[in-house]
Amino acid sequence: MYAKLFSRIAQSSLMEQDVEVRYCFMMLLAIADIEGDVIGTDVAIARQINLDIAIFQRSIEKLMLPDPDSNSPAQEGRRIVKSENGRGYNLVNYCTYRAIKTVEEKRAYMRDYMRERRKPKSINDVTSVNICKNPLSDVTHAEAEAEAEAENKKKQKNPKPAASSYEDFISELKSSPAYTGIDIDRQLSLMDVWLKTPKGKGRRKTHQFILNWLSRVDQSFPILDELPTMKPIPRGI
Repeated sequence: MYAKLFSRIAQSSLMEQDVEVRYCFMMLLAIADIEGDVIGTDVAIARQINLDIAIFQRSIEKLMLPDPDSNSPAQEGRRIVKSENGRGYNLVNYCTYRAIKTVEEKRAYMRDYMRERRKPKSINDVTSVNICKNPLSDVTHAEAEAEAEAENKKKQKNPKPAASSYEDFISELKSSPAYTGIDIDRQLSLMDVWLKTPKGKGRRKTHQFILNWLSRVDQSFPILDELPTMKPIPRGI
């Protein structure tokens, strides 16, 4: 186990205590469990953090006193109290500070979140379940959702079609002057074939996909209803 040590501790009223008291508190942080408890007798704990028992007990007494100058109102500013889970002590604000997320953790979470979000999805995907506690708070997850939504909106260069259904959307494409000369039905069939190839695996024939596909179709040679009449070449030329 480990505990986060924030730089703000250097500006706290703890720095007004003796070196032995500060050392005792730092070592209690280092050996506390996930709930901020240090379980054991005074003799056992003092031996573990390499402090004389008399110095340890004197430091514990000071850490258990109310501190009106403390930044935390919890337990009247006391830094430790008697543990409710057994013989030993509990660090009052341990869980509070453990829950505070650093900028680096949020960035790392966002990188992992976006990497998973970009992975192709299929009906055969198996959703993994994490039985452990989520190391990030609900607020962090909400931030990730908001940033992901903002990124998706930036990527949408074309507005979403106003068609109420797939059939209406295709009908609008066929009647649009922008796609004159393109066999829409044939292109839709080609899309289906391409989506079954390794390159198309994981892609879906969405409205945006269809628009992007059609924008790359060569329209320089329009399809004519009938061949033009060929004039005979005059003799002598």
